[in-house]
Amino acid sequence: VEEELTIALPKAITASETTQVALYDLQGRELIRRPVRQYSNTTLDTQSLEPGVYLLRVQSREFVLQKKVQKQ
Repeated sequence: VEEELTIALPKAITASETTQVALYDLQGRELIRRPVRQYSNTTLDTQSLEPGVYLLRVQSREFVLQKKVQKQ
């Protein structure tokens, strides 16, 4: 990850009205939150973030997906 992070949900996961993507620092502070649109990519602007490791979380009523991402 450098200036932006693009998230594409797998086709097996259907985004609903409540699906959100969020980026957290390792202290648990929410830095960015956006809704996810069905069948489209979501891009997060990470330009203002310091280099380091962050936690990406995609959540809806049906599922939670978490991944660690590293900004260079």
